[in-house]
Amino acid sequence: MDQRPVARRAGLLTESVDDEVLVYDTERHRAHALNRAAADIWRRCDGATTPAEIAERLSETLGGPVTEEFVRHGLDQLREFNLLEESSPTMAEPRPSRRDLILAGGLAAMTLPLVTSIVAPTAAEAQSGLPTGPTGPSGP
Repeated sequence: MDQRPVARRAGLLTESVDDEVLVYDTERHRAHALNRAAADIWRRCDGATTPAEIAERLSETLGGPVTEEFVRHGLDQLREFNLLEESSPTMAEPRPSRRDLILAGGLAAMTLPLVTSIVAPTAAEAQSGLPTGPTGPSGP
């Protein structure tokens, strides 16, 4: 099956910082940091490019061999954090684990796609006035 993932754009605020992309999901109130590899994969999810084509283009950008499994690992993370359109096809076949990718070595092991995420408070929660640290009298 010819799968062509589509990056989600609606409801997201993005900011590029050096080689990374910071993404704030305004619908889910989650902030995500995409490392260079994950950001490069996400940017190429245009609905016209297959994972194999993304791997080929990343090989040129990152300056070394990038496998389709490497790209699919990144796509799995992007899907997990709702950064791909729901209409994007899911990858049915089993994926190599992060450990397997690292053990395969090469450039891919040094630059595995990584998406880190935190729950961000809504504006109302952030301004609630509730103390954020320990309360009560301090020791003697």
